[in-house]
Amino acid sequence: MFTVYLFSAMFITIALLFATEAAADKYLAMVFVQVGVLLYGLVYFVVALRTNYQQGWIRSILKSLALLFLFLPILGAAIELVSHTGGGGMLE
Repeated sequence: MFTVYLFSAMFITIALLFATEAAADKYLAMVFVQVGVLLYGLVYFVVALRTNYQQGWIRSILKSLALLFLFLPILGAAIELVSHTGGGGMLE
């Protein structure tokens, strides 16, 4: 269940970043909103891992960094693949 909640929070964070992308091209304030959303998502990720696995801050941060370095390239590749193959109209 923890993974479902964690991926849901990550999905919401990424969806908010994509939703504000067009506005961030026009307004500098939206860039700050995006940075805030991204930082919130990263802090949530570390705190969630620390709380669920009941480990120290250093270990939780290192575990978070390792998971992000493994997960983000896969996510980026999936987004690129979907955007170039049509993706059912979601990203078109």
